[in-house]
Amino acid sequence: MKITKLLSLDPSSTAIGYCVSTGHGQLVEFGKITGPSKLDAINRLDRDMIPDLANIIQNHMPNSEVDQLVAIVETPSPGQAGKKTKRWGAMRGLATYGIAVGMVLNELRHAGVIAQTTRADQWTNGTKKGVRQIWVEQKYEKYDRAKLKDSGGDVSDAISLGDWWWTRQGVMR
Repeated sequence: MKITKLLSLDPSSTAIGYCVSTGHGQLVEFGKITGPSKLDAINRLDRDMIPDLANIIQNHMPNSEVDQLVAIVETPSPGQAGKKTKRWGAMRGLATYGIAVGMVLNELRHAGVIAQTTRADQWTNGTKKGVRQIWVEQKYEKYDRAKLKDSGGDVSDAISLGDWWWTRQGVMR
């Protein structure tokens, strides 16, 4: 099988940054999946975000048995356990984040997508989020932080994660 598309995902309990890319440096689609903030995190994921992810997966499944869609999903780093959000309804903590990652992985596997994971500290190698956002803005003209409302870096991290993955596969970008 030949990997023709990569779906890179930066999940959380409030948003899923995503990017579909090819190994030729082409961003096919990218964006942020969210749900109504009035819902608690688990219901937001279950009712709105995961079905939207399922649609994205379906739209990018290969048409031939030779081609393959692979996903790379960011998972928590060891130091993230102490982080808390001040957003109402985010149900603070690593447990909710873990549930979000689990729901994403479950949907990918249900759809027949080969899912790989990497910890945030592995792929970022300590590079700060703001630096990663600037790098994406400079490399990809199509990425517009303001238009995407990507102040949290969900989309830019999904794009960066995809670049990191393709580079590790030996595909020059």
